Amino acid sequence: MRRSIQIGLILVPVLGAACRETPKPELIPDGIPGSYVYAAKGTTLKKLDWQFAAALNLKPDGTFELALDKSMAGETDTTERTAGTYTVDGDKLWLKGKEDQKGRRKQFPLVIRPDSLIGDIGWKTHLILRGLGAPDPVFVRRHASYGAK
Repeated sequence: MRRSIQIGLILVPVLGAACRETPKPELIPDGIPGSYVYAAKGTTLKKLDWQFAAALNLKPDGTFELALDKSMAGETDTTERTAGTYTVDGDKLWLKGKEDQKGRRKQFPLVIRPDSLIGDIGWKTHLILRGLGAPDPVFVRRHASYGAK
């Protein structure tokens, strides 16, 4: 019995560390917070005009706000807004939305470049976007850093 308790005391912390979903995020580098924009427009099948514009605001406290405006065939939708948190892990920035009704949280990776954040979308999504005539999502830095004048 005593041996079981000793083994349990050793295994619980080890198993807890092994079951983490993601590695511990790094501190947010000073150059990451700021405002980024994405804009694209085009025509699909030479009939359907579309336009997208997104503004991503990364705050130093690890939170983000995203505003998306879209227009298709001349009809403009209302601005979609979302907010959440973000973390940095190596050369990737992970946007984490709020939990849905089932307690799940969607995560979206962006590859960090000196002047932009590039959506890490995978080849299938890349092909779909190309088929629609849309570019890959690239958020270009609007300001050098958060709060820049």
